[in-house]
Amino acid sequence: MIFFDTNVILDILDRSRDNHDKALMLLSAAQKGAIKVVATTQSIVDAAYVRTQTDKASLSDFRRVMAALCDIIAVCPVTSMAIEDANESALPDFEDAVQLSCAICEECEAIVTSDRKFKSFTTIPTYSVDEFYRVVFGE
Repeated sequence: MIFFDTNVILDILDRSRDNHDKALMLLSAAQKGAIKVVATTQSIVDAAYVRTQTDKASLSDFRRVMAALCDIIAVCPVTSMAIEDANESALPDFEDAVQLSCAICEECEAIVTSDRKFKSFTTIPTYSVDEFYRVVFGE
């Protein structure tokens, strides 16, 4: 299982982001079954806020795309255990600590994120979209 952080979900949703094309290719690999991907409920909610409130994208468009996206990737809940783990974490960013707890709970083999802080707080291999794209597609 591969963990997609919120910024990867935003890369998929927003054509103007630098990693959009490669994130879409990773999503395509997940759709074809080459990789299994999980994201948290928090990432979906945060992506909704950023896209519809900050970026002013249409809520109906967001809902349509999210329905398709959730057919491809698994969505795991942020549980009270994840909150407890985050409270005890050395990670200085609470949201990152919650995401990392969820990745551990889902037994993820890798984390894909543009947030490089993850590498300092986990033994789970952590990649940028570009790095993981090269792992999957050998480029």
